[in-house]
Amino acid sequence: MLKTYETKMTLIEDELIEIFSRLIKASNIALAGATDKDISRFKEAKDSFSSIADDCESIDSNVITALALFSPEAKDLRKLVSYLKITSGLNKTAVNIKAYIKSIIKNFEEYESYFTETAYIESLMKSSVTSLECAMKIIHEEDKDTLEDLFKQINVEVDKTDTVYDLVEKELHTVEKMTVKIFTKNSAILKTFRKLERTTNRIMDIASALLHAKIV
Repeated sequence: MLKTYETKMTLIEDELIEIFSRLIKASNIALAGATDKDISRFKEAKDSFSSIADDCESIDSNVITALALFSPEAKDLRKLVSYLKITSGLNKTAVNIKAYIKSIIKNFEEYESYFTETAYIESLMKSSVTSLECAMKIIHEEDKDTLEDLFKQINVEVDKTDTVYDLVEKELHTVEKMTVKIFTKNSAILKTFRKLERTTNRIMDIASALLHAKIV
């Protein structure tokens, strides 16, 4: 029974890591698109999300099966329940990433100045990738000091995204002469940055659930 339970838990954790890996890969492709101002990279990243919702549902089914078959207690029960929250968070993170990629694709050609300065958008994307990488490492990490360091790093990235978003918002609202055209353009850009900011915050929620599963 114990060996069967451990096999099921390993399967669930491997599936979680696979989803993390796909989100990291897609985010890195999008980051390359921002750096190179290459719209095809964003389209490539968008196409890589096709089955993540189904994969999260598959993990949920495995978790429910483990709960039903093995009746885990205490820490194991907490871990499995946390995994249900994590799959929900991963699915929402995927939706967020797809949304900002879609927004970039939509506005890329319409607004020539969209990527005149890419430093801000690259900073937000890098924070998203770093946060995903740290959260993924939590799954198999047992050392409490290392877990604390990983969580602190995610906090740092969340603070960065909040600061960058505030800077972008301030710059877009500081216009000598606001016109309908400028307002429409700035609103589209700000909407994209808002989605990027929310992505990192969602990853923080995932990391919190993972820590809850690890630490009594």
